[in-house]
Amino acid sequence: MKDFSEVIKVSDIHVERLKYAVQHLKELFPLKVDSLGELSMERLSIIELMISRFSKLQDYVGSQVFNYILTNSGENTDEMTFIDKLNKLEKLRIIESADEWKKMRQLRNHLTHEYPDHPEITVHFLNQTFDFSNRLLEAYKQIVKKQQN
Repeated sequence: MKDFSEVIKVSDIHVERLKYAVQHLKELFPLKVDSLGELSMERLSIIELMISRFSKLQDYVGSQVFNYILTNSGENTDEMTFIDKLNKLEKLRIIESADEWKKMRQLRNHLTHEYPDHPEITVHFLNQTFDFSNRLLEAYKQIVKKQQN
């Protein structure tokens, strides 16, 4: 099994790039429907970075980091669903809320779709992504801190 420091190396790449995107977008959010069409290509690129790194970090933590923690705790993750893993991690107090992680995963799934005829849906999911990005970054920080203690 990989060492925990090896597992978090990949996560840390996503973390740094997500932090960069959030920092450069903070004055833009919450985004409004009428401002969506006025965004520069540079802003749109940073929004794409936020979406990409939010999705990648959420996915990597949900698979690799959580599997490492559970396996290291003596759990057999082979037959566990993602929801089972979340519930177990909540019981172990590794994460605060399994429901919040479920919502982040649902959001990640929504982000794979484009809604060109419905800018209000796009704005809704972008605003959620910005809000959840900060929560994901904080949750990740707490998870790593608990594992290093």
